[in-house]
Amino acid sequence: MNAAVSNDTLPAVTEWRRYSQNGEDGVLAQLFEIVGATDRLYVEIGCGDGSECNTRNLRESGWRGWMFDAAYERPDIGLVKAWITRENVADLLRQHGVPRAFDLLSLDIDFNDFHVLDRILAEHAPRVIVVEYNAALGPDADAVVPYLPGARWDGSRWFGASLTALCRLAAAHGYVPVYCESAGVNVFMVRADVWGERPRPAAADLYRPPAYGPNGQGHPPDPQARPFLSSAHYLVPGAARAFTRYGAVSYLANDEYIGRVFAAGGYWEETEVRAVAALLGEASGYALDVGAHVGSHSLALARLCPRLSFICFEPQAALRLLLERNIAENGLADRFVVSPKAVAHTEMTVALSARFSDGSAAGQAVRYDGTTRANYGGVQLGTDGERIETIQLDSLASLPIAYIKLDVEGAERLALGGARQLLGAQRPLLLFEHRDDRQLPPQVIDRLQVPAELRTLDVRALLASLGYRLAPLGQDILALPPAATSHTVRDAGAARSTDGVASVSTAADPDLLPSAPLAATADCPATIPPILFQTWKTRDDLPAPFAVCRQSFLDACPHFATPLWDDRDNRDFVAQHFPWFLPVFDAYPKEIYRADAVRYFFLYAYGGIYADLDVYCLKPLDGLLAQSSVVLGRMGADPDFVHSIPNAVMASSPRHPFWLLVIAHLIEAQRVDPAGRPEWLTGPVLLKTALDCYAQQPAQASEAIAAVARRLAPALQPAANDSVAVLCANDWFPFNWADPIHQMYRQALRAQGVVPDVTLCRSLFPNATLTTFWSHSWEPEPAPQRAATAAAK
Repeated sequence: MNAAVSNDTLPAVTEWRRYSQNGEDGVLAQLFEIVGATDRLYVEIGCGDGSECNTRNLRESGWRGWMFDAAYERPDIGLVKAWITRENVADLLRQHGVPRAFDLLSLDIDFNDFHVLDRILAEHAPRVIVVEYNAALGPDADAVVPYLPGARWDGSRWFGASLTALCRLAAAHGYVPVYCESAGVNVFMVRADVWGERPRPAAADLYRPPAYGPNGQGHPPDPQARPFLSSAHYLVPGAARAFTRYGAVSYLANDEYIGRVFAAGGYWEETEVRAVAALLGEASGYALDVGAHVGSHSLALARLCPRLSFICFEPQAALRLLLERNIAENGLADRFVVSPKAVAHTEMTVALSARFSDGSAAGQAVRYDGTTRANYGGVQLGTDGERIETIQLDSLASLPIAYIKLDVEGAERLALGGARQLLGAQRPLLLFEHRDDRQLPPQVIDRLQVPAELRTLDVRALLASLGYRLAPLGQDILALPPAATSHTVRDAGAARSTDGVASVSTAADPDLLPSAPLAATADCPATIPPILFQTWKTRDDLPAPFAVCRQSFLDACPHFATPLWDDRDNRDFVAQHFPWFLPVFDAYPKEIYRADAVRYFFLYAYGGIYADLDVYCLKPLDGLLAQSSVVLGRMGADPDFVHSIPNAVMASSPRHPFWLLVIAHLIEAQRVDPAGRPEWLTGPVLLKTALDCYAQQPAQASEAIAAVARRLAPALQPAANDSVAVLCANDWFPFNWADPIHQMYRQALRAQGVVPDVTLCRSLFPNATLTTFWSHSWEPEPAPQRAATAAAK
């Protein structure tokens, strides 16, 4: 095909094809006549079998390079078979030795072109780019298909990105779009420094309509009318993405709290959201997420409560873009509505604060530049920041509201004061943050014209007057509605008390001695039962420091069953219920190995919470009881540290299959190295190895679980639940025994003979639920060094 096409940038271009699908061969030839070639290297992604593509003509003219396609492989021409995603493309190019700069990049993968190109340009700088655009979207629309790593084009118009969106991506990375071919398939871009002072046309001047498809008017419309996003959703500075058990979550990598949790492989406040989900059960109607941030709370809740629809309020524009991105990428657009408004006592125009009010950046100007490390969830209402509108929740009182999550950074009095009609009419379950140290400043209260009665409103008293019962849940407050509600609330475990608060009973004897009967799997509670399991050499004469720690649990969790087993109890339990493991159990060289191993069997058989005797309980653990998964804790911020998943505290629902994988690893570790140290044979290193296998090698994990399950009686077979949650270090293990500063402090305590109490622990770790100073009682430690002690002082 030869066609002379012109625009102000490339006058009288002769499009011709020798091996390209359309006129790309001719356009590329003229472009390189204008800007010149340097290394004559190319990368082409999405090239079929290489017979009809954009680089064959160049290859036969002496160029060389790399080619990738999802369906074809031809080593003779450098064609590699690979499914390309945003996550793997940079590593793939790096592995094949592609330099940072080269002459030509051609990209045509039919769906995720925008996203893959964005990732490539973060590390590479080709001089010329040819990439497919979606001409059916017209010359003006800024539209990008949501990023779905495994998606394939289905033949409709729902694919790729509009020309305007690609032009904005080009500008963000320093490129100039210079030409669109006459078929309306590809746009050609040149790196700005290479293009120099030549004309830079607008997208509308470059645009060519589709000249393909059944009627020469492009592909047929999407019968599902699925949504597009915009380039702005994907050009948020500093955005990162985590793939979690609840779906893809995009977040600000420099968010010092939420970002740190997702970057470490955790899920923000997972314990809280699962507790809420267990209470809501099959509830229908609407959930309001007030202060939604990037939507992690509602995303998880949407998975766990499929009958709920969501209204999310997020006034910060950057966070709202990521929220909308998360909704679209998880296929939840039909269940979510996003509002840019803040929630207050009335409807008005207000402002956000222009400065951070919390975290390490407190007092600094609020910036969304991708580099400022700050608590973006802590931005309050203010007087001098971004202008926003507010809404009063009572305006939604006619909707069937089943649940409200309220995180409004000191504006709780305003939000709840404007929700009294809704609360009285609907009685929704409510989770809210209310901290005395994070209230709105007086000048903001004055600017918002807050009436006197709201300035001193006691939100706890307000909720109590409406019949709510309040309970702590993590760092938030859970307000449980009266029994008569307009929506269905499922209890968290077994029976429901007359006042509407869920209670949990255990299937076993309260003392939970080894002889206590084990319920069949079908009769086990589906959530974590209120059992605290601990073990020591004897049941009597606990060392004084351990007695202090154990008492902290008894005080914080008075309704828990609290069995304390001794070494004989542990062996009797294994012999009675898991006799096939007894040879391994008896072969361990020291009692510490057996104390490690038995805790996994206890959690599998009964469920509950295991805690070492040197662990302090700083807050009630009721929030764990609604979960139907294994809950582990992380120590430190390095997910690759082999000791990063301690077995000092663990929680589980009964008969969770993960423990059978841990038991399989116990058997294999004993076979391979029977004299190994306990950390590797039965302790945290083995636990982390099992967790990594569970998460990363599901086929291998399933096979190992099935092998152990075949040894169990029919009544002890695993339950269907299969999720494992890992809490961030600040929750269970804020004291990091791999941190030299932490160890210095610990050594100072030992040298002075100080036994920490709960008050000291709470002052050191105000946000933690549990903590331990790692007594290491099973192996003597060297005496503290004087230098370390002096330094700590």
